[in-house]
Amino acid sequence: MPDGVILNILCGVAYDGSEFSGWQIQPEKITVQSVIEEVLTKLYGIKIKITGAGRTDSGVHALKNYFNFKPLENKIPVDKLVYVLNNYLPHSIRILSAKKVDEDFNSRRNFMRRIYEYRIVIGEVSPFFRNYRLFLKKKLDADKMNQAAKYLIGTYDFSGFKASDCKSKTQTRTVYNSSVSESVFVRYLAPRPSQFCASQSCFEQYSRNQDCPEVIIHIEANAFLKNMVRIITGTLIDIGYGKKNPEIIKEILESKERRIAGKTISPAGLYLIDAIPDFSGKS
Repeated sequence: MPDGVILNILCGVAYDGSEFSGWQIQPEKITVQSVIEEVLTKLYGIKIKITGAGRTDSGVHALKNYFNFKPLENKIPVDKLVYVLNNYLPHSIRILSAKKVDEDFNSRRNFMRRIYEYRIVIGEVSPFFRNYRLFLKKKLDADKMNQAAKYLIGTYDFSGFKASDCKSKTQTRTVYNSSVSESVFVRYLAPRPSQFCASQSCFEQYSRNQDCPEVIIHIEANAFLKNMVRIITGTLIDIGYGKKNPEIIKEILESKERRIAGKTISPAGLYLIDAIPDFSGKS
C-alpha cells in the first residue's frame, strides 16, 4: 500500500438478529457490531472500529447490511477477507462481500437508501419460524393496508412513528417507496417423509396443508427513526383489521402524535433487505 494512502474496506453482511441485542455496541450486551469488531481486532492485531449502514434494533434480521473499517495495513488480502472472517465469526453472521472503497467513504453517510420488509403469516405459530415471522390468526385486509402505506411516501416529520427514547437529531425522513402485498408462506420444508409418515403422498399432503397466507410490508427510505418500521407495521395491522382507517397515516404525519399510531410490533418479522450506496463522493 503506497505511503499516505489509507485503506478503507466495505463489507456486506447478513445476520440472524434473534441472537443479538441489535447492531450497535451497547454496554454488557452482545451485538452484531461488537462481535464483528472483536474478530477484526483479533485478526489485525489492533483495535478495529466499524461503521454500519443500518443500525438494526434487537431481534431484527439483515439479508444485506454493510459496514466499513480502516485497518492500518493490508494484513489480509481483500479478496480473501470474506473467507477469513467467516471462519472466525459465528454462523449467525455471514460476510457476503468485501472490497476497497475511497478513503472518505462512510457507511453511515454514503448509503442513500435503506430497504426494509416486515413479514406477517396468517396462521398458527410455527416453533421453527417464531423468530422470523409475526404470526396472526385473523386475515388482514392487505388492500386497505397498501392504500394506507402509500400515504407514507414523501418527505415528512415522522415523530409520530418513533420510539420515545429515539435520540435522532432530526425526525425528518424521506420515504421513496411503501407497499403491502400478499404471498404464500410454506411452513415446513423437509427432503423426505419421516418415519412417522408411511408414504411420500402423505408427506406432500401434510406440507400443502401447512401453507399459509403471508402479508409483506415493504418500505424504502433514506434513513429510519428508532422503531419506525415496527410502529408503522403496528398501525398498518390496525388498518388491516378495520380498527383504523387508511387516512390515519396522514393524520399521524400531520399531528406528529405517537399516541394515535399503532403499537410497536415485535421485531421477529423485520428484515433489512438491502442498502443502496452512493459512490459519487457526496454525503
